[in-house]
Amino acid sequence: MSSILMLVFSIAVFSIIAEKIRRSAFKNLSVFRKIDKRSIHQGEEVSATMYFENFSKVFIPFVHVEEKVPFELQRLGMIDSEKISDAKYYSNVFNIGAMERLKFNYKFSSNKRGVNYLKAIKISIGDIFGFSEDIMEFEDFVEILVYPKLKKLSEITFNNNSLIGDIIVKRWIFQDPLYIKGIREYTTDHRMKDIHWNSSMRVGKLMVKEYDFTSDRQITFLFNTQTTIPFWNVYNGHKLEEGIDMMATIGVEVINSGIATGVWTNGQIVSYSGKHGNEMPASSASVKRFLEYCSRIDINTKLAFHEYLYSMKDKFDINTVYILITAYMDNEIAAIINTLRSKGILIKLIDISEKGDVNIPGIERLHLSREG
Repeated sequence: MSSILMLVFSIAVFSIIAEKIRRSAFKNLSVFRKIDKRSIHQGEEVSATMYFENFSKVFIPFVHVEEKVPFELQRLGMIDSEKISDAKYYSNVFNIGAMERLKFNYKFSSNKRGVNYLKAIKISIGDIFGFSEDIMEFEDFVEILVYPKLKKLSEITFNNNSLIGDIIVKRWIFQDPLYIKGIREYTTDHRMKDIHWNSSMRVGKLMVKEYDFTSDRQITFLFNTQTTIPFWNVYNGHKLEEGIDMMATIGVEVINSGIATGVWTNGQIVSYSGKHGNEMPASSASVKRFLEYCSRIDINTKLAFHEYLYSMKDKFDINTVYILITAYMDNEIAAIINTLRSKGILIKLIDISEKGDVNIPGIERLHLSREG
């Protein structure tokens, strides 16, 4: 009988000790993540390490960790996962010794443009008998940007033009922010409007204007996320994604050519800090910043496009070429565009709609093909 009482007493003592250890374990436990990069191209991998540090001199027998990961991110090297709503929960179970540091290496990847957030890490610590556990969330905020899909310019095609993307960009977009530096002989690649008729008559053959960049010209993309009425409805989101990919491809080419390039959009901008507005000035653009901004554009619309244009009407600059990318047009938008044109603002149009029916008379227009 005494031996049974002793056993019960021992179990009770050990239970009390285990309970105190379990309750105090969080005070001496540090949990955090490190990643090797915060901006990636689609399909590129992010290497991540999750650290657990036990600063106590007491062994922790049971640790259960859960990490919530956005569904757009694929975690490679996971232990176990469960899909819930728009996210997945990855879990792992282990123990950690006194004054021990553990680390678990894994990777993330994504094939979808956008902004992904890793937030709290949920930790459960149980007692040695597995009878009970305490739960705590460790805040460890991480932002991972996935860039738009970049193509070669030659892979961009337009339905209303037989020329390939790189020639179109160099001739259709680059030409107007240029000044005439000379005259050269005509070839079939030149536009009829570039023929210099006086020189042609003088030399007896067709001659065209040869252009060069001015030092103060710049390009700004006007990206319209509105696709229907009311503006907050999302329709043809895949065409908007194609448009962002195209804008990113062309923008990188333009920036690498030494031309300041910006973006204005009426789309919502995904930003945890709130520091990113609806305009990225051309004066501050770099390839990295430009791609990061394109990653933050959400296809959900913040403001009807005609209202957005009206709010920006006094900020348009005569030394900037504006490339309007849109799948939607209405009379109010067209009216504001024509008003801006009457003031000397140069605007070109890229139609990304399915039918290719977005048009403003008098404005040069290209229609992005479905294969583009």
